[in-house]
Amino acid sequence: MTSPSDAPPVAEPLVLATYASWSRRVVAALLDSAILTGVAWLATGDGPVWSLVTWGESGVESSSWGFAALATLVLLQAYAGSTPGKRVVGIRILRAGTGRPAGLLRTVGREIAHLLDAILMIGYLRPLWHERRRTFADSICDTDAVHLPPPWSPVRGATPGQARTTWLALAACALGVLYSVGPSGGTSEEVTDAACTVSGETPIEVTVGRAIEATTSTRLGVTRGQRTERPVVQWASEEAGSTELWVRVTYGEPGSQRVVDTSTSHPPADGWVEGDVERQSSETWGRAVLPTDSELLRQRPVEWRAEAFDGETSLGTCSGPPLT
Repeated sequence: MTSPSDAPPVAEPLVLATYASWSRRVVAALLDSAILTGVAWLATGDGPVWSLVTWGESGVESSSWGFAALATLVLLQAYAGSTPGKRVVGIRILRAGTGRPAGLLRTVGREIAHLLDAILMIGYLRPLWHERRRTFADSICDTDAVHLPPPWSPVRGATPGQARTTWLALAACALGVLYSVGPSGGTSEEVTDAACTVSGETPIEVTVGRAIEATTSTRLGVTRGQRTERPVVQWASEEAGSTELWVRVTYGEPGSQRVVDTSTSHPPADGWVEGDVERQSSETWGRAVLPTDSELLRQRPVEWRAEAFDGETSLGTCSGPPLT
């Protein structure tokens, strides 16, 4: 007679992988992006340039910490099949022929192929109707996104190490979200570096300076700040002038001079003209804000000269002290 202790164990039901749903993939992508954003904010106070999901890029500076975080996620997906976000929602990216993780070259190729998915977002929506729920990148690289319940506890064959890894992935995602969002405060000021006055019937004061913006944010007790400076060319006249009144500032060494025009109605002068300038004007004042990488800010000391115009008629010139 067989004793209860000799009875064979009851077999656990076999958990079969299924193709991951579109919504599950979206959640995983957002969690991974939160990790990248959180790391970039901790390192530089800003968001990431890269994203493992190619939902879009923010125009901010990269950092070594951001690159390290991105490389870590790529390696985890290449050799473990899951990034932290994918592990939390139970997704693994596997080669269709072997059922194993895709490996480094195929993973990198898949991320590059996501550029095709990003065209009108059609590729990212393709899993909604594709029979194997594949994006274009999955079809090109012959990979499948499969759903397997994540091992939260050492049951159903999971080891304690697998369970700990899942909880660590959840913690990484939670910290990423918390460091990705939070209120920010800012201050702004303008500094005049030099000025001169164009004499005439309508004296015009021209100033060259910097628009300074500082932003700070605090998340989970950590404060990060950023400071940006943009060169500003401004002019003002106390007397009401013509609607055609405007100013041109020329700076730099002879033969390689740059030109900043505060007018959009008249063609720029010969020579190198600053691009991407934001202009505002009225009858008695004008303002041109230059990009942060402008030579007017980066290469100092620099000589400069201003010339005022009424339409295309020059009203005179003036020169201020060198910008330092």
